[in-house]
This record gives sequence, C-alpha cells and structure tokens, in this order.
Amino acid sequence: KRKFFYWLTISNFLYIIVLLILAGITISSLSGDNGILTRAIQSKEKTEEASDIEKIGILISENQVHEHILGEKLKQIQFNVTEDTKSIFDSESGTMYGEGGII
Repeated sequence: KRKFFYWLTISNFLYIIVLLILAGITISSLSGDNGILTRAIQSKEKTEEASDIEKIGILISENQVHEHILGEKLKQIQFNVTEDTKSIFDSESGTMYGEGGII
C-alpha cells in the first residue's frame, strides 16, 4: 500500500511539472516581442495603413478620371506629407485620409 501511495505522489508531482512547463510555453508564445498578440496588433496596424493608402489611391484616380473626361478637377486635393504623418486632405468633403484611418 505504501509503494502505491509513493508512486501516486511521484506521478502527480511529474504531472504538475509538465503542466507548469506547458503553461510557461503557452504564456511565452502569447506575449513578448514576437508573440501572437503583438503580431496581431502589428497586422491590424498594417491593414489599416494599407486601407488608407488604397482610399488615397481611389481618391486620386477618381479625380484623374473626372478631369480627363470633363476637363475639370472634381476635387481639390491637398497633400500633407510630413515625417510623422502621411495624409491627404479632401477639401470638398473636409475628410482627412491618412495614417491611423480617416480622421
């Protein structure tokens, strides 16, 4: 009976050690500089930036097509590119397209 209790205690101890190791691996893969959560945030930011660039391109293309067909500019586009921000101001609608989404 004592041997059974001895082996049961050792197996439970080893089981707890394995669970702690797995928990540590899981936590380290979620957090940190290269963790899943950090990469998800970076992907979200890159997707928003790509969306803004696409909106800017559509605005410019729309203006160029309208100018080519009708011979007049549809919108007055003001470029505002600085070191910190990259944005385009649509003076007709008063909308600012740029980093971080529509302002």
